[in-house]
Amino acid sequence: MITGIIYFSIKSSGLIMLEFNHPMISFSLTIMRCADYAWKDPEFKKYLLEKPTDAIASIGYRGRQGEHMRVVEKTADIHNIVVCTLCSCYPWPVLGLPPVWYKSAPYRSRVVSDPRSVLEEFGTQLAEDVEIRVWDSTSEMRYFVLPEAPADFQNKSLDELESMVTRNSMIGVEKIKQPENRS
Repeated sequence: MITGIIYFSIKSSGLIMLEFNHPMISFSLTIMRCADYAWKDPEFKKYLLEKPTDAIASIGYRGRQGEHMRVVEKTADIHNIVVCTLCSCYPWPVLGLPPVWYKSAPYRSRVVSDPRSVLEEFGTQLAEDVEIRVWDSTSEMRYFVLPEAPADFQNKSLDELESMVTRNSMIGVEKIKQPENRS
């Protein structure tokens, strides 16, 4: 068995980097890339939705409190959002440490009773006909959201797609970030 030190860092773009440091081995893995792979590769997307723990492990991730994962897909008609109503169960090995608001009692109670208002507080506006599904993470099952792919995802590189995915979009409180117009 190889052991080392794992570091999490949050980039200015909101991406979470997982770095493994060992005297003889070093690698970095951008966890958000699993969404990009799913958008680009229909087979990986199917694998991620059906066997998320195995799919995530296939791109280099393994860790405690991430052994039992479930990925829920955001679509044009369904918006998924994740909460832990009992405490703050969260897929921290995948998404990094939970944000303070995720652990707060107001978020945990209000997202269940009035999810649309909570989403609006994050700047997420949804059409009235979009169904909102709230997923309650537990110590046995951790959820995260596969964000909806941008309309032109086939024309974007993995790096461009990766810059659009944030921790909050994988919790479901925000949509993916639209790239800035650089013209």
